[in-house]
Amino acid sequence: PEGQKSLGNIGDFLKTQGTGANPVWATAASGKIGAVSISPNITTAAAATTSTTHVDSGTTVISLTPSATTSKIWVAYTFHFDAGGNGQGVSTAIYADIDGAGYASIDSGGQFSTGSYYNNMGNGTRLRNWVSLNSLYSPSTTSIVNFKLYWAAKSGTSYLDMKTVKIVLLEILA
Repeated sequence: PEGQKSLGNIGDFLKTQGTGANPVWATAASGKIGAVSISPNITTAAAATTSTTHVDSGTTVISLTPSATTSKIWVAYTFHFDAGGNGQGVSTAIYADIDGAGYASIDSGGQFSTGSYYNNMGNGTRLRNWVSLNSLYSPSTTSIVNFKLYWAAKSGTSYLDMKTVKIVLLEILA
C-alpha cells in the first residue's frame, strides 16, 4: 500500500540514491570483517634459539573461529628481533593449528618468510630490526584455528624480543 515502507532483509543496508531521492535497501558486498582477535601483551623479555629449522617461539596462542568455510583470515604480525651477530639471520613463519590437528606453516609457498632470513645485509654489523608481515589464509573450516609465531636462526644464536610480538587476526567474510 501507499506509504508503507519495506523493512529490508537481514544483512541489508540503506543505500542513498543522491539528493532528493529516497534511499533503497541494498545487499552488502562480500569482504566485510567478521571476527577480530588480537594477541595479548607478552611479559617475557626475550627468547633465544639456535635451531636452524622453525620452532615454536613460545609466544601466546591466538585463536579465531571462522563463521563460514568460505571465510579467509587476514594474519598480521609485527615483532623486533636481533640476529645475534655478524653473518647471522632470523627466519620467521606463522603456523596454524585447525581444531587440534597440529601446527603447520600457513606460508607453504615461501611467500614472505619460510626459508628466507632477515640478515645483516653484508655490512658487517649486527642486525636488529622490526618486521611487519601479513598473509591471507584460507582455512576452509568453521572449527577453531590457533596461530603461533615460529622462528629459526640462520646460524649461531638469534633473539626475539617477546614484548614486541603482536598478532592480529581478521576474519574476511566471503
